[in-house]
Amino acid sequence: MRILTKNKALWALVAAVVCLSLLLAACDGGQGQGTESGEQTTEPVKETEAQALGTDSEADSETDDVQGDTENTEQQTDPTPETVTYTVSVIGSDGNVRQGAVVRFSKNGEQVVMVPTGADGTAAAELLPDTYDVVIDNILGEKYQTEGCVLTPQSTSLTVRLYGVPAEGEEIYAYSESVGDHKAYLTYKISEGSYYVTMSADDMTYYLFTASHGGTFRISTDASVPVSIGYYGSTSYVLTESIAAEENNAITVDVYDDMVFNYAFVIGVKSEDAAHSECVLTVEYLSERETTENDIPWTDLMPTKTLTQYTMGAGTVKNFAVDSAPITIVYSQADGYYHVGSEDGPVVLVNLDNNSQYMDALTTVCSNMRLGVYVYDEDGKLLSKDSYNELIWAYNAVSDGGYYSLDDTLLDMLKTVGDYMGWYDPASPMYLFEGVALEPANAYLFACVYLQ
Repeated sequence: MRILTKNKALWALVAAVVCLSLLLAACDGGQGQGTESGEQTTEPVKETEAQALGTDSEADSETDDVQGDTENTEQQTDPTPETVTYTVSVIGSDGNVRQGAVVRFSKNGEQVVMVPTGADGTAAAELLPDTYDVVIDNILGEKYQTEGCVLTPQSTSLTVRLYGVPAEGEEIYAYSESVGDHKAYLTYKISEGSYYVTMSADDMTYYLFTASHGGTFRISTDASVPVSIGYYGSTSYVLTESIAAEENNAITVDVYDDMVFNYAFVIGVKSEDAAHSECVLTVEYLSERETTENDIPWTDLMPTKTLTQYTMGAGTVKNFAVDSAPITIVYSQADGYYHVGSEDGPVVLVNLDNNSQYMDALTTVCSNMRLGVYVYDEDGKLLSKDSYNELIWAYNAVSDGGYYSLDDTLLDMLKTVGDYMGWYDPASPMYLFEGVALEPANAYLFACVYLQ
C-alpha cells in the first residue's frame, strides 16, 4: 500500500509537469512562432467581435473621450502670435538714469507704441518679433538724434546715452551702446568772432555756440555763398528741423541769463552746392535782449481748499477707455468729487504719482519741466504765467498711493494744461494719443482712473 501511494504521488507530479508544458506551448503558439535564429516575431492578438466593438455605452464613451480631447486641443491652441519684450534704457548726460524720457518704437516710419521711461530709466514694450527703430524725445516733444538705434528679435534691448555739451569732435546726440554703426557728427565750439569753415559735401556740419554773456546774437555765413544755416536746439535735444527764422544766410538767438556758460546752441551749416564747400561763419553781439514774456515770473497756483489725507476705497484700479463713447462724470455736492455716470458711481481718481497709459506720472513730469500756462486778456496782453507744479505736489502729498479724487481744481488743471500743452491736439508734436481713435471729450481722463 505504501508503494502504490508513492506511485500515485509520482504520477500526479508527472501529470502536473506535462500540463504545465502544454500550457506554456499554447502561450508561445499564441504569441508567435520561433524563427530559425531563435528570435521571436510579435503579431497582434485578434480580438473577438465582442471585444472589438464593446457594448454600445462603451463605444459611445470612447467617442466622447475622443471628441473631448479634440476640444481641449483646440482650446489649448493659442492663435495669438508670441510677443517679444523689447527694452530701451536711457542714461542722461550726467550719467544717471533718465526718468520721463519718451521712447517711441516705430516700424517702417510708423509709430507702433510710445512708452515713457520709469524710475529705473527703462521703457519696455511687448511687440511682435520684428525690427523696430527707436526714437526718443522729451516731454516737450523735442526729439533726440537717434540714428542707428534699432531693435531686432536677435537684439531686443539697448542702452541710449544722452549727450550734454561735448568736447570738439564728440557726438552731440543720443546714441546706442549696443549698435556700432551709429552716425557720429563732428562738432566745433564757437563764441563771438569769425571762423573759416569747411562744410561736408553731403551732410550738415554742426557748431556749438556758448555765450559768455546775455543778449541777442546774430550768427551768419557769407551771403554770396549757397549755404543753409539753422538753429537745431541744444546738445541735449538736437532737433531735426531748424527752430530759428533764417534770412540772408543769418539767424538770431536770444541768450537768457541762465543760459550763460550753461547752454550750447547747436548751429548747423550745410552747403547747397557741391562746388562750394567753404565759407566764413560769424557770431556777433547785436544788443541787450529785449524783455519778453519769458522774463515775467511764474505764479505758483495752490489748492483753493485745505487738503486732508485721502483714503481710497476697496477695488481694482481701472483706466478709462479714452477711445470709447463720451464718458459722463457727475459732480457730487455730498463729497465735492466727481463720479462716473452718477453721484453714486465710482469716484474718479487723478493718477498723480503713477505712470498713465500715455504719459509718465504727473509728478515726474513736474520734476523735469514746468506744467503751466500763459494767461492773456482779450486784447492779447499777458496777464500771468500760472504754474501748476506746486499744486500737483500738494495734492500728491496727501494722496493714497499716488491717487487723489478728482475735484474742480484738478479738473481745471487737467483740461487747461492739456489744451495749452497740445496734449489733446492731433496736430501738435506733443499729442499723447498717436494711433488711438481718441474721443476728444474723454482726452483729459487719460490721467484718471476709477475703482471697480
